[in-house]
Amino acid sequence: MRAGFELHGRYRLEERLGRGGMGEVWRGHDRALERPVAVKLMMGVRADGEPAARFRREATLGARLRHPGITAVHDIGQDEDLLFIVMELLEGRDLAAVVAGSPGGLPVRRAASLARRAAEALAAAHAGGVVHRDLKPANLFLTSGGEVKICDFGIARAADAASVLTAKGQVFGTPVYMSPEQCRGDGAAPRHPGETARWYSTSPRLAPRQGGADRTLTASHSHRGGKAHRFFARCSTVSLILIAERYAATDPARASRIIGILPEDRLKDLSSQLIMDLAPARPGLAERLLTSRPRPDRDFRLTGQVASAMAANHPEHAKALIKRTRRTARLILLPFSRHTALANLAEGIAPAFPDRAEAIARSIARGHPGALAEAAIGMRQAHPERAARLADGLTG
Repeated sequence: MRAGFELHGRYRLEERLGRGGMGEVWRGHDRALERPVAVKLMMGVRADGEPAARFRREATLGARLRHPGITAVHDIGQDEDLLFIVMELLEGRDLAAVVAGSPGGLPVRRAASLARRAAEALAAAHAGGVVHRDLKPANLFLTSGGEVKICDFGIARAADAASVLTAKGQVFGTPVYMSPEQCRGDGAAPRHPGETARWYSTSPRLAPRQGGADRTLTASHSHRGGKAHRFFARCSTVSLILIAERYAATDPARASRIIGILPEDRLKDLSSQLIMDLAPARPGLAERLLTSRPRPDRDFRLTGQVASAMAANHPEHAKALIKRTRRTARLILLPFSRHTALANLAEGIAPAFPDRAEAIARSIARGHPGALAEAAIGMRQAHPERAARLADGLTG
């Protein structure tokens, strides 16, 4: 195939973007609508053969899905012995290239955001009755505008299909990214959003195992259906963190259970907001997560905020936390650092413990003139009148 070739006198091929076993992908131009497009070509196959049928099915299944996270299909056609699909043209890189460019792994927050958006698009596909069956980093595209798009529905199937185009027991997909039921080749489709097929296919940090043939991997995965939650816990901690953060405020019991199966070395990746959300219902867990942070002895403001959050339901626990943290701060040798730590603690506890916050601030006011101002800032929302009086005393 060459640049400048036109399909049906409408789609002009401009630049080849990629090549596979039986086809190519080109940057093209739609002359009728005057817009750039991507054109996927399949060459050298019988029009009535199974590969051609799968190619057409990719177009028909993709065309019936409408979601910002799914690559739009515009047209399908045949020009002599060439089958082609016309799709929206994406600018950016696939997720496999993005991950390869980060040898140490993507930052947790970014990976969680990508996982969430991919899962939303996958949910839309499932709602439309389509199971992708080959979702992996190479089939997720990160556009230059920051969007995540699911690509390549070449081996997708309709969830309600009475028959499939593959022989019984024949497996299609990429073994290291496949769910157990897919490895077994039983044609199972997810019946509920939480089932294993969905967890496996939305797991952006699921790393291929080293060594072993595809058949061995497939056999290994196929016997893990009953342990999918454990496999997911080991391989997709980013997604677990995302779920825990979503439920921390509304369902702390669920969030606690999820945190309970996270590897110990990943607790440090949980956000400050999650810890504060858990504090009212799970004070012990919140305190444990505080100590798992990289420098817990330096996070005095957050510790104070957590103590404030747990004060209404667990006042004695909160007071004990403040006492221990104040004792830790006093052990800091450098006066400036010690005063800064105490000032941060005072600001954090001010919403729930204004008396203690003011007392701490006044005790270090000579060495840290801004301490009273920080305490006033902490009181501003919960105790506006007291904060105003404290601020007036500073300017009076």
